[in-house]
Amino acid sequence: MRTFTIADPEDGRLTRELGVLDLPGGGRLRIGTALLPAGARIPDAGASLHAGHELSVILSGRAETESGGEAAVIGGGMVSVIPAGEPHVAVVREEMRLVYFMLEPAS
Repeated sequence: MRTFTIADPEDGRLTRELGVLDLPGGGRLRIGTALLPAGARIPDAGASLHAGHELSVILSGRAETESGGEAAVIGGGMVSVIPAGEPHVAVVREEMRLVYFMLEPAS
């Protein structure tokens, strides 16, 4: 078993990687935290797109999101799952803290 301490990003960064696990059969699981200020647009322009699935546990805050062409409001106590290859964007309305899990495919 490995454990990770949830800690906010430092030095003005939005994210902090807590650890990376190599998965059996290839691929990786990246675990980290994000502290997103109110008013931030993620990403700054365009949309984010990842080769692997992204799961976020929202600890606090609120954001308006669009993923796969569907709009949603996410907030504290919710879990968001974005499938691999799905374009997505968020506009943070209340400072948001979250823990993310990025499942990266084998290369």
